[in-house]
Parts: sequence; C-alpha cells; structure tokens
Amino acid sequence: MGKLTKHYRLYKPSINETDWGEEVNQNFDIIDVFLRYLEKSINELYSFHNRLINRLEIDVIRAEKEFNTYGEELKSFYDVNLQDVNKYAENVQAALDINLQDVNKLSENLTVEVNYEFVN
Repeated sequence: MGKLTKHYRLYKPSINETDWGEEVNQNFDIIDVFLRYLEKSINELYSFHNRLINRLEIDVIRAEKEFNTYGEELKSFYDVNLQDVNKYAENVQAALDINLQDVNKLSENLTVEVNYEFVN
C-alpha cells in the first residue's frame, strides 16, 4: 500500500504495488483543482493590482491638481502680502525721510542758535 504526500496528500504508490491507477487519477484531479485555484488567485491579484494602480494614479492626479491650486493661492497671497509689505516699506521710508528732514531742520536751527549766541 502506498503513502500520501505531506502537503497535498497526493497518492504515492509503493514500489511493486499494483492497482494504483485510480489513486493516481485522483492525484491529477487534485492537481487540476489546485492549478485552477492558483490561476484564479493570480488573476484576482493582477486585477487588484490594476485597480490599485488606477486608484493611485487618480489620487496622484488629484493631489497634483490640489497642490497646483494651493500653490497658485499661496502665490497670490504672497504677491498680495508682498505688495502690502512694499507699501508699508515705502510709508516707513517716507516717514523716515520726513523725520530726517525735521532732524536736519532742527540741526540747522540749533546751528543758527549756537552761532548766534557765540556771535552776540
């Protein structure tokens, strides 16, 4: 009497055994079912892989669009803020110029007063 294989329990006839044809035929049925299951599993895995890649491509495209939109909004915001900063800087510069003119006038007045005192 033969033995069964460890993993798939296929019939393995003993040497000099006779009448093993039916058991060996069952082995081929087991192999056939296993190969069919393997084929379906590979096809499902391939299909899942394609769906996943499709989904990732869609997500990448969506992320790219959102990034571009956000980038444009950020650039607009930056440009507007940069304009505000430039206006503020111009106002500060104008204020500094005015204050510098006042300081120069004050300095001139002091010089005139000091000269006047020394002269008199």
